[in-house]
Amino acid sequence: MITITDDTTNKVITSVKLNDIKTLNLRKEITLENIKVDKHKLIYVVSGEMETYIKDETIAVKQKELMLLPSQKETISVSIFDETIFYVAAFTCSNIEAFANPNKHLLIKDAETYYGHFKSMNIYKESVLYKQNEADIKLLNILEDIKFTMCHDQTSEELALKIHDYALEYISDITKIKEKIRYSNDYIPKLFRKEFGESLKQHIIDDTLQSAEELLIHTHEEINTIAETLGWDDSNKFIKFFKYHKKKSPTTFRKENRII
Repeated sequence: MITITDDTTNKVITSVKLNDIKTLNLRKEITLENIKVDKHKLIYVVSGEMETYIKDETIAVKQKELMLLPSQKETISVSIFDETIFYVAAFTCSNIEAFANPNKHLLIKDAETYYGHFKSMNIYKESVLYKQNEADIKLLNILEDIKFTMCHDQTSEELALKIHDYALEYISDITKIKEKIRYSNDYIPKLFRKEFGESLKQHIIDDTLQSAEELLIHTHEEINTIAETLGWDDSNKFIKFFKYHKKKSPTTFRKENRII
């Protein structure tokens, strides 16, 4: 099992583990009905084509295409019409949302670059000297690539909204936002200004000050606790930030405005 942690907090974000991988070569027309998806699955079609039926939707997965199928309560059906070779990898993930929408399948076209990862995972699984960790690393590479692809397939508006959400989470750490979005530091502020009409830096400052004011007025939390809540590891830096923009210290602001 591979565990992924946040570099700043050391908190576990998610963990992934390859449970099984199979290579299937079906040479005749066949339909498999009511397949229970009790684990997340990755399906990569090496050659041929298949159709999957999920709820009321039919999804064709063609040669060199990849489908991520999150674990779900509903069963699915699969139909093969001609000779088809494909990989099926079943895996567990403690937080699939870290990579994709947990409630919806994902189909990636022109996914030939993933073939090597599937081939390696299959070799690792069949080896007498099988090492779980090496297979899990290949699985993680696929999931991270999927996340990267999803991010770059978004519209500029969707991406700007995601930047907005991360800005709230990471306060003024543009580098951390870049790591999540995977675009350059120069592009992120330009895109944000284009979509929202204001600079990302000013947006973060305004939101941070608003949150700080609400915590100072409506709670009895200590200043250092409020600073930590808002993302500062040094309360003195928070105090300087607040005083620079509000022209008074957090303590003075609280005394003048406290309502509880």
